[in-house]
Amino acid sequence: MAILRTIIAAVCLFLTYPPFSSSAAAAADKSYELATKVCKNTTDFNFCRGVVFPDPRAADADRVDLAYIIFNLTYINSTSTQEYIEREIKSIGGGDAALLED
Repeated sequence: MAILRTIIAAVCLFLTYPPFSSSAAAAADKSYELATKVCKNTTDFNFCRGVVFPDPRAADADRVDLAYIIFNLTYINSTSTQEYIEREIKSIGGGDAALLED
């Protein structure tokens, strides 16, 4: 849950920034600048940076691109967590299988 809260906080903070120039020259000069600003406003800068920066699109991402990257990572992480929980419940023989279905 802490990971999800960190990512959601990053998206919320990120959406409050004013629009940035979209010119190619400005983007080149500001490599990872927006992603860095967003991550600095989270509760765990290193975690945010470790999650967002490996995506090659983050280097020159505008607000929309960065939001897409973060939401996509959140979805992937939450899906993996759900699958892990389901496997653990089934492995210990507990839980009603019907409750694990959508």
